[in-house]
Order: sequence, then structure tokens, then C-alpha cells
Amino acid sequence: MPTLHEALLTYLQMDRSPQTRIQYQSVLTRLVRDIGPQRDVTIIRYEDLVDYFDRLRQRGLKQITLKSYLNVVRTFFTWCVRRQYILVSPAEDLRVRTPTRDPNQHKAIPPDELTRMVEYARITSPRNHAILLFLADTGCRVGGLVSLTIPNLHIDEQWALLHEKGGKYHRAFFGEETRHALEVWLSKRPDVSHDFVWTGPGTGYEPLGRAAVSALVRRIAIKTDASKAWGPHSVRHAVGWALAKRGVPVTVTQRKLGHSNPNVTMEFYYPDEEAYVIEVSRRHSLAALEQPDQPEEPPELPRIVHRKGAG
Repeated sequence: MPTLHEALLTYLQMDRSPQTRIQYQSVLTRLVRDIGPQRDVTIIRYEDLVDYFDRLRQRGLKQITLKSYLNVVRTFFTWCVRRQYILVSPAEDLRVRTPTRDPNQHKAIPPDELTRMVEYARITSPRNHAILLFLADTGCRVGGLVSLTIPNLHIDEQWALLHEKGGKYHRAFFGEETRHALEVWLSKRPDVSHDFVWTGPGTGYEPLGRAAVSALVRRIAIKTDASKAWGPHSVRHAVGWALAKRGVPVTVTQRKLGHSNPNVTMEFYYPDEEAYVIEVSRRHSLAALEQPDQPEEPPELPRIVHRKGAG
């Protein structure tokens, strides 16, 4: 059987996005170095991993970071089981306490500050206005925003196909105000050779990148005397918290934000689940005795078919 180091080298050869590969390599290299790279993978025990995470905790790593590390370690040893290196994963029963999050101390832009930023952008820049509304409406990541191309923007149907975290595609929906802002921007967008929706400044009008979006959002926050120089991810947090506070089901918020796992949505935006259960119970008391309203049938959306070789 391979050593821990040899198993890691094989594992890292799997096809992943560059960002995921870097994260896995960083976390697992530290694990292998700490436990012993030449140890046979079959003799790694549950107690070894418990001691390892205790040492990480003593070094001052935050609970949320430890939980992220644990997910990577679990994935690695589950892969070792599938490769038949080991019979049972030593990380199977490993747990890290989930940190308690105060819903009043999150990293979301307050509604009044976001409103001022949107209004400032409306007056000063059609592009920035459309960007802020798109972020605030869809809750997408900045990577998804800059990936948006004109063929993947369906303005009339009010949805867009974004290429987001982990190389996955995510369908993002938006409302009428955002649709109008997008139309205004596209009517003024320079005539360029690429089909990315967002163009940068200068004579080349290159596609707008993540750093440029972060800079423009922070600049608008400063211009509008916001409480801090908010970045685009704070808009995403604002969307998540707004939906949670309105009693939107976790799974709906999960799909809206493009989370791969509802536990992530729960951890960030539904820290006190009981409060939401109470709210829903009060709003829908004796719902089983009522005839539910029949919602209008939504328009059928075209299926997404990814062809090999498509970008």
C-alpha cells in the first residue's frame, strides 16, 4: 500500500478547478507533513487525526477554518477507501464544533447603505448601476458576475447562466428593475470583439475582471459614506440574510445563492433555526386545514445542454 505522501500525490492528479486544487494541496500537504509523509496510509488512525486537529486549534485556527480543513480531509480519506487503500476512513467520525454566528454581526451591507450605493451608481454609471443591481438581485459571486456573456444572458426571460465556483454552471434569476438596468447598459456598451457583458475602461475595453469589480464596489461604498469599504461578496451576504429574515426556506435560498450543500446556507444565514420555525409556525398556523392557493405556472425554461468543448 502507498505511503501517505504517495497517496496524496495520486489524489492531487485528479481533475479539479485550479482554485480547488490549490486549496486541497495546501490543506493536505500540511496534514501529511504533520502526521508523517512516509507512514503507510493503512495505519492512519482516528486518534491521529484528533491529535492533528487539536494541534491546529492550539495554533489559533478559527473554528470555521478547522471545519473547512475537516471537509477536505474527509474527502481525501473517502477517496482512499474508494481506491481500496483502506477499508474504513479514519475521518468518518471526526467532528469539529460548528461556530455560533450572531445574525446581528454578519458581513452584509445594511439595506440603507446598499440603497445609497445603487442610487449613486444609477446617476454616475450605467455599467456600475447594472452590476450592483445584478449582484443585489441574484446574490451571485463576483466570479459568476464576470463570467457572464451575452449569449448566456436571457433578458426577456430574466435569467442568466453563470460559470461559478468549482467550474459549475448556475442559473441566476433577476427582476424587472435589474432587467431594465441591463438593457440600458447594453445599449451603451462599446462595440468590442469579445462577448462578455461587462467591459473595462480604456481603449481596449477588455472584459472586466474580479479585482476591477471589487475595486469599483469598494469605491462606490467610500463615495457614499458607507460604514466601511464594502466588497461585492458583502452584497451576496446581504441577499442571503434578507431571504432568511423573510422566512424563505433554506433550500430556496440555497438554490438562489448556488450553494452546493444546504448545510452551508444554514450555517451562514440560518444560525438560529428555531426562530425561523417559530416565525413560519405563526404565519402558517393550521395550514393543513386550508386549501393552498394555486400559483401561476411559471414559464418553461430551456434545458441547459453542455456540449463537449464548450467554454
